[in-house]
Amino acid sequence: MKKILVVFLCVSMLFSLTSCSYYEREKQEITLMFDSFDKSKNNIFLTCFELVVNETHYNLDDITYNDQKCNIVFLEKNGFYSYTYSQDSLSVEFLYALYGSFETTSLGVEILPSKIINAFFGNNRFWFRMDDPDTDEFQQMYYSWCVSTKQVDIIDSDSISQDYEYSTDSNRSTKYSFSYTSKLFGDYLEITDIESGITKKIDSSVLNTFEEGKKIKKAKSGTRFNIQHAFEDNGTIYLASFFGVYPLAEPCYCYVFTWNFETEECEFYTSICFETYPEWVTDMYINK
Repeated sequence: MKKILVVFLCVSMLFSLTSCSYYEREKQEITLMFDSFDKSKNNIFLTCFELVVNETHYNLDDITYNDQKCNIVFLEKNGFYSYTYSQDSLSVEFLYALYGSFETTSLGVEILPSKIINAFFGNNRFWFRMDDPDTDEFQQMYYSWCVSTKQVDIIDSDSISQDYEYSTDSNRSTKYSFSYTSKLFGDYLEITDIESGITKKIDSSVLNTFEEGKKIKKAKSGTRFNIQHAFEDNGTIYLASFFGVYPLAEPCYCYVFTWNFETEECEFYTSICFETYPEWVTDMYINK
């Protein structure tokens, strides 16, 4: 019995060492691959856990105002919009802060009618989805606060689409609309030219259209192809996706490529490495 146990432990240790060695080799190969790509470094990413400004990582828990966590909802070139929130008093303070120094300006304070269920930004407004406090039935509404006018609007929940609340491009583009679909056998993004009404679809096959994409698709990953976020500027569409190192998806690379709606041509743009899986990209801002 002791011999069997010793053999089992030896086999387990050998398997563990082999697995670790394989993982380290995979990690090194993926790191070398992404390091070999030309990339822009002057960009901003907001994930579930971090704010990344020009490749400098900040833990979101460390970004505070008056000892309260700043909940970032929208990135701009020089700074970001956020809010602090007290679930007990339902007090919310709207903020704008600069990158680097994190110098923060208070834009206004309001008392909400109900607890925040989800928060987002669109059309120069903070949006909060919440339960309607004026009915005992399950009914939700949107509380909207305008940055420029400080005006509050209460909007029926049926008036706002999911594509607006969970916008792929944070409701920036006036030229294109975006609709993301997640399927068991492959995710895809539909992009519609608002003026012409023409819709085109992007899926994993887009990686076959540029050299870096072919290498990414060929490499073994712990994640499947996805579109995490989009950013459109003057007709150029920037698309962000994740590549997690097999098998644990850590480290994870967020890579960005450009896509031209008219020609459907792609080019690799940049990538950023996260030591732990970032879950999702809430927003990104591309500085040319």
